[in-house]
Formats: sequence, structure tokens, C-alpha cells
Amino acid sequence: MPTNPKEPRDLIKVDPKPRDDTSAFSLVHLTAYSVHWLDMWRIPTTYENISVLNARLFPADFGMAGFPELPDGLRTNRSLLQMRPKYRGFATSNPRKGVYLTDKGRAEVARVIKAIGLPTLNGEPTNVETIAVDPRAPKNKGRSYNPAQDVED
Repeated sequence: MPTNPKEPRDLIKVDPKPRDDTSAFSLVHLTAYSVHWLDMWRIPTTYENISVLNARLFPADFGMAGFPELPDGLRTNRSLLQMRPKYRGFATSNPRKGVYLTDKGRAEVARVIKAIGLPTLNGEPTNVETIAVDPRAPKNKGRSYNPAQDVED
């Protein structure tokens, strides 16, 4: 029966993804995937939790050199910085509250999920609905300032 991690300590039970499946994606994409699943599982998206999940899911990319069973926090930190609006725009973050994916980040995560699938916990698939994001969907963002409105008033 599918289960989900219920607390941060349960992240240790997450199974690694095969390197062949993940090699097409950047470390930033893989980190966005981890942030997404922490959010879906309602586990805080703190630096520590993201570091542990990255190392569990992608040990070849986020395991410490010489100690692959331990997370390399510096790689995760660099990925988190690259996710911010100044660079790739995949996420925003607050050191006290966590990391939050943007629409662009969620669209990229949908691509990663399609390619590498859902995470597993002790060999069992997790029981979470995935996000359904169509990257081609138009953004219905209104203008923050509409000059025509000023002319009418």
C-alpha cells in the first residue's frame, strides 16, 4: 500500500533514482523536484530537509565526495541560489519559512516528474497527486498599471 513520509526523519527511507534517468536534468531541476515533493508531503522545505532528500534521491549528484551516503549541503545550497528569481526563477525562499516554487518552477518539475516518475519509499510508490501543469498554458496576469484606465478616469 502506498505511503508518504510523515516527518523529516522519514526522508531517510526514500529510495534513490537511477542515474541514467536523471542525467538529462541540471542540479537545479533535481532540487526543484525535491522541493515539490517536500511540499506535497507537507514536510517543511527547509535547507536541511532539501539537502537530505536531494542526497537520498540523487546520491551521485548530491552525495558528499568520498562519503556518498552523506548529503553535500554546499551543492544543494548552490542549487537553491540558482533557483531564485535573479537566476532561473524557479523558486523564492525565506530562510525562516522555506523554499516555494514559482509557476515556472512547477512547470519544470512537471517535466522532471514525467521523465523520472514518482519517488518511492522503501520500494513502495508514494501516494500523492502530482501537479498538472501545462507549460504552454497562457499566463493570465493582468498589468499592474494600465495607462488606458488612467485616460478613462
